[in-house]
Amino acid sequence: MPMNIGSLPELAPAVNYASRSRAAKGTSWGPRQIPDCQWFYVVAGEATLQLGPDTYKIEPGECVFYGARSPHLLTIVRPTDYYSLHFSWQASAPEPVHPAYRIETLPAKALSLKAEQHRLDIPGHAEITIPHHFRMPGMEPLLDEIVKEYEHEHLGFSFQLRALLMELITLAVRQWTARDTAERIGKIGPALRAMRERPDRNWSVTELSGLCGYHPSYFTKLFNKEAGTNPKQFLVAERVKQAKQMLLRGESIQSISERLGYSSLHYFSSNFKKETGLTPSEFRQEPGTSSER
Repeated sequence: MPMNIGSLPELAPAVNYASRSRAAKGTSWGPRQIPDCQWFYVVAGEATLQLGPDTYKIEPGECVFYGARSPHLLTIVRPTDYYSLHFSWQASAPEPVHPAYRIETLPAKALSLKAEQHRLDIPGHAEITIPHHFRMPGMEPLLDEIVKEYEHEHLGFSFQLRALLMELITLAVRQWTARDTAERIGKIGPALRAMRERPDRNWSVTELSGLCGYHPSYFTKLFNKEAGTNPKQFLVAERVKQAKQMLLRGESIQSISERLGYSSLHYFSSNFKKETGLTPSEFRQEPGTSSER
């Protein structure tokens, strides 16, 4: 059964071990099972991962991921320069807990067992399954920072490690979801563009479905599935998003209300507060925002 990690904003991860090393051809780890999770990133060379019954070839710029209860065998095919990162998705404290003494050696027959999948909730997107093999080119500088913090143990290093790991996870999530989002949004792209470009218009489902070439009832179901909300609510959210930008630029609330197609200032303020918890005036006065002159 897939393991649900939780929601991205609620993660409290911890780095347990981090290194950059070189390994000779024929070096292997396993068959084994680890107590936490591991990312293995190849800088140069080539390695293979046998993860349960599946095998992955790992080339420069590529990474593999697996967690606990996932029998695996990692083998170096050619002399390889790599990063190894052991971590926990959720930890009550950020201090590293070295996995070495809890790694379990397994018999070869254990590799017939399917690896555990990890799922992560992404607010505003959907639940994603963490891939076991993926490309992450250009991650070396961030991985270097993680390794340095881990090795040097400067004051507050465990908290800095948590922050760097969250940055790494976030960048990975963006990459994992980018292609999926493009494919999904492409189906309703014309409707999304129309509402973003003309938020002042009270778009009907018939008009929006016509832009995408679908029957209204099918379009409504598709929109809910792909955007995670209905067309009306998407338009409201888009109006509020643009209203925030206009408020920060110092435009008058009356002008914003009219530009976004609201029939009255009261209706605009009511919608804005429902979405943000603040009236337009309160939002403008929040610390860090611009004040109207």
